[in-house]
Amino acid sequence: LNYNDGESVLEAGCGKGQNIKELIARYPNSLIKGFDVSTGALLVVQKALKGNGNVQLEVGSVGDFKYLESFPTGAFDHIIISHVFSLLIGSGVDETRKLRQTLIDHFIRIATKSVLIMDGDILSQIEVPEVIIEQNTRCVFRESLIPYFAKHQAKGELYSMFSPENIGIIFRLKSNAL
Repeated sequence: LNYNDGESVLEAGCGKGQNIKELIARYPNSLIKGFDVSTGALLVVQKALKGNGNVQLEVGSVGDFKYLESFPTGAFDHIIISHVFSLLIGSGVDETRKLRQTLIDHFIRIATKSVLIMDGDILSQIEVPEVIIEQNTRCVFRESLIPYFAKHQAKGELYSMFSPENIGIIFRLKSNAL
């Protein structure tokens, strides 16, 4: 990932902090900020980290663009959003795409070095997006996220990563992108 100890990371939709715990273990001198809509999940993170001064947590939503606008341009070196993107769904296909584009635009504005999105099938090559019902209580919107980065091509490069459990795409910003 080319992260360095001392660089700042914002985790959007941090949940119970699995990524935060890993980040702080690998980069103990880095400022890690996480936000999530669930106060209960944030309490789990606080207890697990036992007051680590390099971790800041707050209630916030990736779908709240006023909240995202509160982050200054270039506020963090890196942004991570893990297993949240496929759950971001608007009232229809057009609204979902607008929501996703706006979110990626905000993340690229806020980050100075990289934006990492990890999720299920975010590189899908299907022609028409799919809505898949999971667990009787939620659904996911399946499509490739690559087109959302097209308007930012001049600012950086997009890479994909694969593991048996995950797919990740990382947008690395050029050092002069701001």
